[in-house]
Amino acid sequence: MGADLIFEVEGEPVPKGRPRLTRTGRAFTPARTVNYEAHVRYEATDAVAAWERANGQRWPTSGATYEVWIDAWMGSHKRADVDNLAKSILDGLSGLKRKSVYGPVCDDDSDVAALHVTRHPHVKGATGRAVVRVAVQSSGARKDPPPQG
Repeated sequence: MGADLIFEVEGEPVPKGRPRLTRTGRAFTPARTVNYEAHVRYEATDAVAAWERANGQRWPTSGATYEVWIDAWMGSHKRADVDNLAKSILDGLSGLKRKSVYGPVCDDDSDVAALHVTRHPHVKGATGRAVVRVAVQSSGARKDPPPQG
């Protein structure tokens, strides 16, 4: 397999927001989260296209598993849970199944087998950003472990 996919998402990393309810009881994701996930998806799409040009092959999505590293530099003093930072970025890497939109990196975030997340503290004068690295662990059909006994 080719080299890892590495890209940067400029701007303050946005943790996944809690679902909100309308007065009629319908749940929705906050607009700030939806916009950040779309920004991640845009940057990931560009990175996949560049990776495919550089490696002369398609980025493996169907049947592949991945290892993901996320480094998030916070642009403000606002605290964010690393699990929620990871959720918003992973949702940007994966598709929108309910709308039949396939993700630029993986079909579903359940394809991520290993995840490493680091939140870096605010540095005075610095702007926020996230650097994402994705490595393909395996591609093709999933191999189930042999039966026990």
